[in-house]
Amino acid sequence: MSFSVRNMLVLLFCTVASAGFCSTVTVTLVQNEQAPFVALQMSQTVEDELMTVLFDSGHIVSNTSVRLDGSLFSGRSFGLKEAAHGLSDYLLVVLLKYNPSEKKKPDDSAAYAQLDGLSWRLVNVAGGAVLAEKTLDLSKIPITDFDPYKQSRQLADIVGRDCLQLLYNSSKGGDK
Repeated sequence: MSFSVRNMLVLLFCTVASAGFCSTVTVTLVQNEQAPFVALQMSQTVEDELMTVLFDSGHIVSNTSVRLDGSLFSGRSFGLKEAAHGLSDYLLVVLLKYNPSEKKKPDDSAAYAQLDGLSWRLVNVAGGAVLAEKTLDLSKIPITDFDPYKQSRQLADIVGRDCLQLLYNSSKGGDK
């Protein structure tokens, strides 16, 4: 009996100790208004990958529905209200700019949306301070797979790794 109590105490201690190192992050994706309908599936793929990267690194992650009002992304408070109401520490907001026309792969009839641009910013919800804001130059990112959904996941991994480094530095009190 004492063995299981000891295990419970160790588990409780580990849980409490790790709570000080994790943060809560709200992921908000938005796409341009002219994107084809199939772009929503691509956006959800990016969202899924971002949430997985953050969660697998120990963060508590929530999301909002993919938004279709990309022209509002430039507003500094875009998505901040929802993140604050969700009691998040950080907001990761990602703008996906798709080509307005639906594309089809030449070898089959599967439709997809061509991603022309990706911008993101990480915001500290409490003060509204932008920790980082970046635009990926998609022409400089090597394509490792010609499946558009796998390409989307690759881009999400890049954003996720950058954000993880920023979250780590922020928790340590660093500014970079």
